[in-house]
Amino acid sequence: MQHQNLFVLSALHMVRITLSHGNGPASAMGYALLGMVLGPVFGRYEEAYEFGKLARKITEAEGMEEYRARVNFLFGDSINLWINHLKTNLDYLYDAFEATSRAGDVTFSGYCCNHIVADLLILGRGLDEVFQESQFYMDYILKVNFEAPKEVIKGIQCFILNMRGQTNNFSTFSNAEFNQAAYEDYIDTYDQPIVICWYYILVLQARFLSGDYEDAINAAAKAKTYLWSSLGHVQEVEYWFYLALSIAGNWSRFDQETRPKMMAVLEQHSSKLNEWAGTCPTTFGNKAALVMAEIARIKGEND
Repeated sequence: MQHQNLFVLSALHMVRITLSHGNGPASAMGYALLGMVLGPVFGRYEEAYEFGKLARKITEAEGMEEYRARVNFLFGDSINLWINHLKTNLDYLYDAFEATSRAGDVTFSGYCCNHIVADLLILGRGLDEVFQESQFYMDYILKVNFEAPKEVIKGIQCFILNMRGQTNNFSTFSNAEFNQAAYEDYIDTYDQPIVICWYYILVLQARFLSGDYEDAINAAAKAKTYLWSSLGHVQEVEYWFYLALSIAGNWSRFDQETRPKMMAVLEQHSSKLNEWAGTCPTTFGNKAALVMAEIARIKGEND
């Protein structure tokens, strides 16, 4: 959480400098970063969206184009989705990738790669299509030698192979070419918390879908340690959603002493998902409704 607070403070400081001294090209980044934090941290999603639009408008002015592609990335990754359907992120991310890759901006072009693939997966595009896209962006990542996005895309590919039945069984990412236990020994000590977080969110999703609810809950616990690093990213929503479903799926295995604690977690997750559904029902409304339905089912069973 200290790292998240430092990030928020940095964004606020950038805007404060701009307000004191006037707009410059880098001011757009300050406004975009403020937009990135205003929603998830302070619950002010509409204002966050307005700051994001302001950032984009600044980069369209003559002499202010320097940060346009990076602002498009931030807007398309961490601001737009809280107001508009997730699918509308893709145009901003595709544009940002084209511009940053042409400019040799390895950092932001690499970020675009893993976020495009993640969004396609979460949007429910066909697994074959998403895997093909992941290969395209993985080739780019390997070419520019950017390690972190490579690991993110690798995790997504493991998930897809698991869902396609190309692992040893439906309860593991392991196959002839990948050892999940060995990989987790490596990823657990990775130097970027967000990569660890997103990997275990994928494990959480996969193990929920395979019906291994206890394994899903254990993966969620590992992801939670680093959830602060996923500020403003759609992967955080997947954490809140799939952990709730995993707890609901495992309900019959909880003893009477554990159930009140688990119900409190379910209600907390439901509240969070309802908050997001209130700002963008087209993306998050179904998730909020499903978790509420599971809570109603459980309470009905307990009455």
